[in-house]
Amino acid sequence: MVIENTTTGDWDSLILKIKRAFIQYPRELGWSISPESGRAPSIAAQGNILEAINITLNLLHFHYLDRDLYRSGNSIVIVSPGCGVFEVDQGLAGITKQRMMDNGIGSDMLSLGLPP
Repeated sequence: MVIENTTTGDWDSLILKIKRAFIQYPRELGWSISPESGRAPSIAAQGNILEAINITLNLLHFHYLDRDLYRSGNSIVIVSPGCGVFEVDQGLAGITKQRMMDNGIGSDMLSLGLPP
């Protein structure tokens, strides 16, 4: 977890902190990624973005029970190291869209890569 429950107007420092966490993550896990090993993590476009959104929707689904201030506002912020283009399953994309519309949950995406 890099940032949680933060309200600020200084987005530049938050983006810098997130980029630094993306760079340090492989080192913290002890990944030995080199061209000769033939191993590399998948690119952001092949990530599990819809699965992550649906897990978050599971938490926000019961927003009317035991209300607390952590789950008010019903919005998801997605941070991606890629450029915002994802390869997703069409069926899961439809289910995710319908769940977000039914529950009135919005989303914003922060892409740290350059646009395609």
